[in-house]
Amino acid sequence: MTQIEYLDYLCYWGKTDKSTKNIICNYHLLAYHCLDVAACGKYIIKNNIFNSCNILKECNISGTNAENWIIWFLASHDIGKFARGFQKYAEFPDSPLVSPVSGVSAFERHDSLGFYLWGKLFEAWSSGSNEIIAGIEPENRTRFESALNSWMLISTGHHGIPPDTMKNRSSLAFTDEDIVAATHYLEALSELFPFTLPQEWKTKAGRKCLKQHSWFFAGLVTLADWMGSDESQFPLLSSAMPLKDYWPLACEKAQQAILRMPPLSQHRQYRDRRAVV
Repeated sequence: MTQIEYLDYLCYWGKTDKSTKNIICNYHLLAYHCLDVAACGKYIIKNNIFNSCNILKECNISGTNAENWIIWFLASHDIGKFARGFQKYAEFPDSPLVSPVSGVSAFERHDSLGFYLWGKLFEAWSSGSNEIIAGIEPENRTRFESALNSWMLISTGHHGIPPDTMKNRSSLAFTDEDIVAATHYLEALSELFPFTLPQEWKTKAGRKCLKQHSWFFAGLVTLADWMGSDESQFPLLSSAMPLKDYWPLACEKAQQAILRMPPLSQHRQYRDRRAVV
């Protein structure tokens, strides 16, 4: 699977230009959009904006490990768009994108589709059928389920509404090929950005710490998605290239986007109520 034409995950759009002005390129590949968002998150962490790097340390992950985890985590935020039912919302007949399939439709939001898909991928990972997260022996994988589900609820729920985790019609939106493509995509991310899951995430205390910081990470995902969706910084690109070749382009744009962030408001450490009167 080295030739571009065989990279199935590069056959899905992530953003579209609904105007008639952009004749040259009217869609942005899904994998590229996800990397745009991940690159913004990387530089938020790298610059410790919002104390983000320190908060990750509190969650028992630091250094390159934390950086690569955040990249993988943010780059998974839109996996619900791998649903063929979602792809029907914008069709490009003369493109190499996946074709619509009769009877396959999306009745749920793409955040709920994403968390449903995560459940399918995690189930396969737990049985040793895929390597979406490398370096964990199959017999130890289920012990990370609670922690990873907490992270993925945050990632897929990046529009401010938690994904619907109840039984719904998400399965009707996917073909088997969609699930395979999403698997290949996350495996490619894991290979390109290797990380090791903290052993603490298997413990009750580790999971409690993650939940305590869940609102912070929810805000981080929302901000990174907002920044990575700015077409003035991340113009649409539909020509396929390996993720390793697109990543430096995303990073260059993300660094410029970070520079455009407004300065943080000035504040002093709280001492007592008399200090604010």
